[in-house]
Amino acid sequence: MSKYDPELYQERYRIKSNRIPGYDYSTPGDYFITICTQNMVECFGQVINNKMVLNKYGRIVKQNLLNTTKHFNNVLLDEYMVMPNHIHVIFTIVADLNERQHNRTRNRRDVACNVSTVNNHYAKISPRRGSLSVIVRSFKSACTKQIHELGYSDFAWQTNYYEHIIRNEKSLNRIREYIKNNPANWVGDRNKIY
Repeated sequence: MSKYDPELYQERYRIKSNRIPGYDYSTPGDYFITICTQNMVECFGQVINNKMVLNKYGRIVKQNLLNTTKHFNNVLLDEYMVMPNHIHVIFTIVADLNERQHNRTRNRRDVACNVSTVNNHYAKISPRRGSLSVIVRSFKSACTKQIHELGYSDFAWQTNYYEHIIRNEKSLNRIREYIKNNPANWVGDRNKIY
């Protein structure tokens, strides 16, 4: 019998999360996110004269970023940039008091398996509705589906994403500038994403 290894999942090594253990990623605040394409494939367009020129796949990504605020009533879109092989975005999560009050007063049901999620083990380990991971997962899924429908069946995102909790105005402004200047720095920073 082999010794238990907590780093293994189905006899493979898990991808370590860069999330802060125990942190509630549905907490209101600003979050800097970088999402990369699988193997850093450049498929969203190209940088020409220090400006990002989106192709049809890049336009899908941009439109889905803009649609995020329509799908999640607790999200605001701050600065963002779609680059040839990654995106940078600042999402601001805000309190949605009406939804939170509504959730407290009703017994929620998990649609997929029709079981109660109140005081349920899976409710404790599942991503919280409106959390950063749910927002990113929804965004990536919508983009992937639409890009596949256009015939690019090999398109994929990297499994994980980079996130940074923005703690103050100085940091927020510095990250906004970094995002805005990303196309101008593309040649020197081509494979440096954050």
